[in-house]
Formats: sequence, structure tokens, C-alpha cells
Amino acid sequence: MMANQQQAEVRLACGGEDHELQPFREYSVISRRIRTFSCIGLVWTTIVLLIVGIICAGVIPWQKYYLPAYMTAARVYYISAEEVNWTYTPGGKDLVHGPLLGTYVFTSANPADVSGTFIKAHFVAYTDITFQTRAERSSDWEHLGLLGPVIHAEAGDVIQIWLRNLLTTSINIDPMGNAWNIKTMLQPVQPGMVASYNLQVPVQAAPPSSSAQSSWMYLYRSSVNPTQHENAGLVGPIIVTRKGEALPDGRPWGVDREIVTVFQVFNEIETPYISFNAKEVKEKGYNTARAAMNGRSFGALSGLTAEVGQKVRWYVGGLGTENGMHNFHWHGNVLDMNGHYVDQTTTIPATTMVLDMVPDNPGQWLFHCHVNTHLSSGMVGTYNVTGNDAPTFNTSNGTVRTYYIAAEEEEWDYVPLGGLGCTVDGSVQPIEEGSVAALSLGEPNITLSRIGSKYIKAIFREYTDETFATKKNRSKDEEYLGFLGPLLRAQVGDTIRVVLKNNLQDTYHASLHPHGVWYNKSSEGSPYMDGTWGAEKADDAIPAGGNHTYIWHVPDRAGPGPLDTSSIMWMYHSHTDETRDTWAGLMGPMIITRAGLPLKEDGSPQDVDAERVLFFSAMDESNSFYNELNIHRYLGPGINVTELLADPNFQTNSLHRSINGYMYCNMPRMSFEEGSRVRFHFMSLGDFTDIHTPAMGAGGGFLNLGQRADAVQLAAGSMHSVDVLLTQPGVWRLHDQVLEHDLAGANAMYQVLSSNSTGLLLANGTVRTFYIRAENISWDFAPQGYVGVTLANFSARSHLYIRKTNVTIGSGPYMKGVFRQYTDSSYSTPVAQPEYLGIMGPLIILEPGDTLVVVFQNNLPFDINFQPEGGLVAIGSDDILIENDPAGASVAPGQSYTYRWVVPEQAGPSLEDSSSVGYMYSSTVDPLPHHMLGLSGMLVVARRGALDSTTRIPKDVDYLIPLIWQVYQEVESPYILDNIASSGLNTEPGYFQHFGSPVFANISVDLNDENFQESNIKHSINGRFYGNWHSPTFKLNSRVRWMISAVGSMEGLHSPVFFKSLLLDPKGPRESAQLMPGYVLTADMIADEPGHWPVYCNVHDHIEAGMIGSFLVAPP
Repeated sequence: MMANQQQAEVRLACGGEDHELQPFREYSVISRRIRTFSCIGLVWTTIVLLIVGIICAGVIPWQKYYLPAYMTAARVYYISAEEVNWTYTPGGKDLVHGPLLGTYVFTSANPADVSGTFIKAHFVAYTDITFQTRAERSSDWEHLGLLGPVIHAEAGDVIQIWLRNLLTTSINIDPMGNAWNIKTMLQPVQPGMVASYNLQVPVQAAPPSSSAQSSWMYLYRSSVNPTQHENAGLVGPIIVTRKGEALPDGRPWGVDREIVTVFQVFNEIETPYISFNAKEVKEKGYNTARAAMNGRSFGALSGLTAEVGQKVRWYVGGLGTENGMHNFHWHGNVLDMNGHYVDQTTTIPATTMVLDMVPDNPGQWLFHCHVNTHLSSGMVGTYNVTGNDAPTFNTSNGTVRTYYIAAEEEEWDYVPLGGLGCTVDGSVQPIEEGSVAALSLGEPNITLSRIGSKYIKAIFREYTDETFATKKNRSKDEEYLGFLGPLLRAQVGDTIRVVLKNNLQDTYHASLHPHGVWYNKSSEGSPYMDGTWGAEKADDAIPAGGNHTYIWHVPDRAGPGPLDTSSIMWMYHSHTDETRDTWAGLMGPMIITRAGLPLKEDGSPQDVDAERVLFFSAMDESNSFYNELNIHRYLGPGINVTELLADPNFQTNSLHRSINGYMYCNMPRMSFEEGSRVRFHFMSLGDFTDIHTPAMGAGGGFLNLGQRADAVQLAAGSMHSVDVLLTQPGVWRLHDQVLEHDLAGANAMYQVLSSNSTGLLLANGTVRTFYIRAENISWDFAPQGYVGVTLANFSARSHLYIRKTNVTIGSGPYMKGVFRQYTDSSYSTPVAQPEYLGIMGPLIILEPGDTLVVVFQNNLPFDINFQPEGGLVAIGSDDILIENDPAGASVAPGQSYTYRWVVPEQAGPSLEDSSSVGYMYSSTVDPLPHHMLGLSGMLVVARRGALDSTTRIPKDVDYLIPLIWQVYQEVESPYILDNIASSGLNTEPGYFQHFGSPVFANISVDLNDENFQESNIKHSINGRFYGNWHSPTFKLNSRVRWMISAVGSMEGLHSPVFFKSLLLDPKGPRESAQLMPGYVLTADMIADEPGHWPVYCNVHDHIEAGMIGSFLVAPP
């Protein structure tokens, strides 16, 4: 009978599946603060637990009683959820910068960020079922801070967790993503109860044998109320090791040290303890948002230690909402991320990464989030590497490369052409007042809270020698670098010697902090309390008029990793006050090439035709250390700086979305030949607004970390080196796929010159013709209303988005514009498409060599086009390449056009990809409003011969499902006024901001009202939300391929979770996808558990706002 019991049932003590959960009576009355129990209560508790244990022991050994027959052993953990009085920064001191701040650095830690005690909840380990003795946390795990205990397991193991709930709210323990062979959702454990969970770890939860890391980290949490419980602190790590590679205790074999760090911005008024914490915040002025690592801030996290030569495995993860993008950066040492050498990595909420470090540089080193706001708010600490085995470097084995660099003031113009340069012929269009471009550009105007396009900036410039008398001119090929510092080059084995001179004004210090290379403390260029003094501090902040020589060595680990391209880029920047220094402009690139490779005259590797460095950032001039100088210089000496900096319009207008300091295609045009292999080195710095997805437009797609992609995902602090084969002659637009950044100027033009070569086309496949029309439809985001498919209930939050009122439209109907397929050019018979596609256009599946023909008709009232990504090559009816085809640029209302493309070989999957890769198609005439209409779909390119001739999906999967995760902002739709009118709202004259410009409309609702704006934001999956996405049904044990993409602006940061399933790709398992706008991820899922399972975005605000669907796995 026991063998038939369901796995993962929630049980109390020795009660079976027929027993109800019962509270321990002693725990039924719980105070709001940390629980303390009287001696009598403890005695009664002990007696009750002993009786329970004796009864169970008399029946059958409890381990076997709770496990199905095939679960013969379990790793048992006893975990209690308890309250704690928590201080993010004990002692209220900044232990990283401390007294250094306020000397030559602009700001010190805000007292509101380092003060305050809050009620929080955390998971605590105990030794046994009596919950009398806490399990001692060893020094190896001292650094866990607020996190719960580490749960170790080997793939295939069974984990048994006994959970005691001493909180006042119901909770559970949910392994994030929940791919743990559980039959039901993890039901809540009520206050005062004890329950057990049996979780079988799937084999695929561990990294594949091809991965450099043998273990992976998942996060467990309480998912009863994800936002409140994660903010409270109910989170911990589960580490899963490959089968056969774990020690008896579950730790990975061959790893000397494990370190877990979770970055999170806690919101103390979004917890179950809001009443107490809000009172503390109001009375004492504490900040409610706390940037922390493992619950500690400003260096308060202790125990981050390692030894030289140890193999240290770092597990990093992030949690939170739309501001929860984090870039982990380690000073002093480099890590291996699955064959790629990095000193930083990025996570978004509910995602994790695993990296290995073999420290070779002893010392106390900075470890922080590279997102500026997070760094300045306390997401910073240090890790300590002990040992005396630092490497010695023989400079005779390589070249000593000397550079003379000065930090200098320059007046910089973001639009030196004087207008908008995004034209094929190179003409410049004027900036019209009232346009989006005019918000941050145009002439200085205090009334409009705008400085304009020109600013005083600090820029690194190269000189010829140590006299700093002659500035080194850039070559024509390097003019595109703009305000970036000089491009430094070296090969593995070299030494880089940089003489820095500070030519800034008297009050401004500068430094040089490099990424990736080896340096000692006198060449780190970053001031913090690291235990050094004297000469080892001379590099930290070079005063005006001073100079310093930095020595950086280039060992193997500073060059490309085993799976990297032959050259990689590291950035360097001033780190005296990193936030203000970099926004002022003090940063540059450094390219390191693999040892032994032949080099060109300019030092670049010979296996590529060209290398280019592109820096994407929303430069915040209001936080540059020149902000006050710029205000007085361009707006007048009498301006009240404090008031202006507090003006939200000035803050917005001070953001300059740029590439290398150029906006709206003002960057000097890069030029390449058709067939060129170009290596682009992308980097970014800035804030949590700095999510960027650079794309080449129609010019080509990238090979990134060995996999095909149309865009590269960048965050503040990111660096990526990717290759692209340019196959399409013409003038093309390089742009940011984050719609708001692109609209606000993050774009540039480049040219591909024809080489009269046809060898790249290879149009030797099938001609596949699609008849597609753009048309209007009436759309409801939630035709069934609120559908509850998650354990957490979001029905109350849904009212704002779903219910129609006298001032809100509700879930619909909205007029939308979509792509729809027809049987022929008469457009009379639509081709039925699966309901799960929702608002998406038809799914197009091709192979390399195929010719795609789209006979397109525009039935909308404005110009649009149909443009696929992925580097497809446009051809004419005679199969001749088309350059800058004007008819293909846009199609007028009521008109038709026939597009023809060849699918080049490099658009197909690489050897490290799955058998298919995905790209988006859309209208690119006016990207933001057209995407908000719904004009997008997906194109899939499969490996040659990989498609089933009948189903037209890859043979190695049973289903292929495309998903677009998009936050629709209906106020940005061209149909907003029509939708308001059709909803029956009253009308009267008024103005509102539409595409950044004032628009007159006969409406009564205040379109700038916060609730109205929010009600028209629809967090959707294929155009549906709150469980309304049509659930696809899969056969048991089938393999499903998800083609997962995101569309949107800065809020378009998504971490999709497929409940009860892991996402699998050749790189390894994922508990959730990591998506930024314009990116397409291919991942498989094994539908191995019957049931109706949720799909949702793990970003707090997104799941609460309805980004939830479901899928069905049919029973056998």
C-alpha cells in the first residue's frame, strides 16, 4: 500500500496521505516578533514530538514510510521558517568605503541606507525532527547571511524536507521552477504546522557532461506569495551535482570551496511585516528599498574567503522586480563560466549562474553589483583571498606595451551632425521641437528642463609619449569610437603599462581600473578599505595634475577561454567614484588576443576581417561629476541646482541613449565588405535602465558564446565578444532592440559594400511562399476574466487591468494590428493557426538555402513593412541581391509588395545550438507603436535535414511552441483614441503625451493619470494575461521545444518559468529563461508529469500584473 502513495505529498510528522495537517498546539499562538517559548511550552513540545516519534517508530521506520517504494533513500533536511530582527548593515557603518568617502570621493553612504532594523523571515536548519537544536552553520557557510541552509543533492537523489512554520502567514518550500517530480503544487503549510516534502531530483537538473561546471544552483523559496515572501527573506539555495560526481554529502567532487551569493533589492513595505516596517520607515526615515547581497549591505557580509590555488565555485543569483537586473563583478581574479573567461556576469530576477574561480591574486578584493544605483545603495562587499603563491611574471616572454593616457575635459556633442542621421543617403533631418529627440537634444532651455546635446565630459585621450605634449590622432577606422578612451591591445603573455595623467579640474580625481588582467594593489585603481596603505593606495585616485603608472599583466586567464573567440574585450574605467566617473565619460576598451595567433599590423587577429567596439548606455548627465558645471554653463549661473536635479523632467531629459556617445545615427559610419567576418565587442555601463539588446538589423545575426542569435543581451557592466558574417550589401541600421532606447537615439548606420560575390547565397533549397496581410482585429487580453492557475492568488491585483469602469477600458476589446496568413493573394481564405499563437503572426519555419517569399498586403491605415531578423538576404525576382530596396522599406495603406529572401547558412543553428534557432519578424517602419499594436511573429530556421517532412517541425521534438512575452503599453498604440472612444468613455477636450509629444483629443479621462496609464499596461504571453493564454496540450513524456522571445522597452525583462519542468538547451539546464527585448531563446522541456501546469514570469511585478498562462500534459 505504501508503494502506491504519491510522491511529494505534504504530510505532518508520521501522518500518511489520509491524515490532515494538524498544528503543534504549542506553536498555535505566535507573537509578531521573534518567537520565544516558555520552558513549559518547550517541555510540552518535546513530549509531543517524542510521542509522535515513538508511534512512528513502532509502525515502520519514518524514512521509508514517507517515500514511495522506488525512493530507497533520501537526503533529509529539517528547516524552520522563523522571524528575525534583521539589520542590513550591523553597526550602521560602510565597511567598504568608510572614511575614504568624503575625502576625494563625492558622496558617502546615505545614513538611511545603513540604518534600521526590520522584521524579516528566514529559513533555519535544525538537527532533527524535534526542532530543538539548530544546526550550526560552519565557517564555510558564514557568508549565507539571511539565506536559508544549502541543500545539496546529486542528480537522481530524493530530498526530504521537514518544514516547520513559526510565522504568522502560510508558506511552503518551492524549488524554483519546480522540476522535481512532484504530483501536485506545493500546498501551503499553515502557521504552527510541520509538514514534509519529498522531492526527487531529475537527472536533467544537473549540468550536462559537456559543461565545465558539474553542479548548478537553484533557489528554493515560499511561493504562496512570491513577492512578499521573497522580500521577507524566505529564500535558500539547492545545489545539484551531476550523477557520479558528488561526494557523500552531495557536494561536487573536485571543488575546494563553494560560495553562494544572491543579489536582491528588498522592498520592506512589500512583506508580511508591512505594518511594523512601515512604521519604522516613517518614524525613523529609513529607506524601504535595500540593495543587498545575502541580506547584507556595504561590506557587512562576512565569510567570503578563498585561498590561492583553490577551485572555488561561485553560485550567483538574483531576485526581485523590474529593477532586479544585477551584474556581479569580481576585482582581482577571473572566473570560468562554462569555458568563457569573465570577471562579471549578469542575472535577472529568479535566474542563477555558476562560475569557477581559481584565485591567483591574494588580497582583499571588491565584489559588487555593477549597476550604479545598486552599487551606491550598498550592493557591495569584499572577498578575501589568502596565500602567498601569487604568480611571477617574466616580461621577457612577451611584449611590454606602453600607453600614455590623459583624463581630459572636452565639450562633447551627442549629435555632431546637427540632426537625425538615420538615412540611407546620409542626409540629416532636423530635430523638431516636441519630438522624442528634442527631449534630450535641441537647444538649452530651462523652461523645458533641458540642457541639450552638448556637455562637458571627462574623456581618456592617448598621447605619443610621457611628455603628454602630442595627442595621438585616431585613424579613420577608429573615429567611430567617439568618447571612448583609446583601444588598448595585447596578446596573452604581454604586459600592459599605462601612464595616466589627470588633466581635469582641481577638484576631480581619476583612476584606471581594468577588467580581466592581473594587477597588484598599486595598479587596481579603486579606493576601498582593502587593508593596504602607502604606495599601494597611490593608484586609487590621481589628483588633478598628477600621474601614476599602472602595470597590468596578461596571463592565460586574462585572454580568451577555451570556448571564447580568438580575442575578447575587457573594459577599463575610472573607479575613484565609479558611478559619477563613468557617467562623466571615463571608460575605454582593451582587447586581448590568444597567445600564438598571427596578428595584423594593428594588433588584431587574422581570423577576422575587422574588430569594432560598441558601448551602449543611457548616459545620465545629471549624475556626472560635471552636472553642476554643465547646468551653470549651458542654462545660466543663477540656476538652483538642487531644485533642477529634483525635477523628474530634467532627470529624464538628461538621459542620452547612445552608442559610443553618438545618438540618432550620428556615429561615423562603419564600412565593411560583403562576406566580411566582423567581431563586435559590446560593452555597457550604467543603471538598471541599461538593458540593451544590440542588433544588426537586416545586415546579419551574431554567433554569441557559440550560439546563433539576432541580438546580444547587455546589462550595465556586461562585455560580450561576438562574430557576424555580413552577407547583405547596403546601408543598414545598427540599433538597440529595447524599443524605448531605440526611439530615444540608440542607433547607428553602417555600410556593407558589394563584393560581386554570389557564393554566400546558396539558394539551393525550397521556395516557401506565404501570403500575409496586416489587418485590424478586436482583441481581449482576458476573455475569460481572471483565471487562477498559480498557488498565489492575484485576483485583487487583476481588477485594475481586467475590469471595465467609467475611466478604464479593462481587458478589452482593443483594436490591434496583426499579421495573418491567407491561402493565396486574394486574401479571402485565412489559414487557420493554433490558438496558442494568440496575437502572434503565423509561424514561419525554414532551412538554410530556402527562399522565403512573402506576398504582403497592408490593410492598416498607415505605412508598415514586413521584416525578418536573422540576416536573411533580400533578393529580387531574378535572384539578384537587392541593396537598400526602397519598396521593401515600407508599404502604403492598401498596397501590396512581394518580398524575397534567401536563408544563408549562417542563419541556421551552430554546432552548439539545438536543431533550430528562432528570430523575430515585425514592422520596422515605426518600431515602438507597431510592436505595441501586435505586429510581430516568429521565424524558425532549422538545421538542414532536421525537419519532419509532414509536421514541418524538427524531428528531435514532438512540439514546437513560440512565445512572445510582452508588456503592451496601450497608450503608445496608434489606436489609443479609437479604443477609448469604442469603450464608451465620455468625451471632452484635453491634451496628453503621445510618443513624447502633446496630442489634442476629445476625451474626458485624464490620460496622464497614473491609474489610467497602469490599467493600459498589459503583461501578456502571446497577447493574453491572467491565465487566459490558450493552454497547449502535450502527450506524456513528449519533448516540447519552446521558442521564447521578448518584445518591449526597459520593463521588458523577463524570467519565464514552466512549472514542473526544467528548460534544457545544449549549454545546460535552466530553472527559468533570461530574456531581454528582441532576444529569442530556444529551450526544450520534457512533459513527464500529467497535469495542468502554470507558465509565468518570475519578475515580481510581472506575475502580479498577470503574465501567467498554463500548459496541459495529458494523462497516459
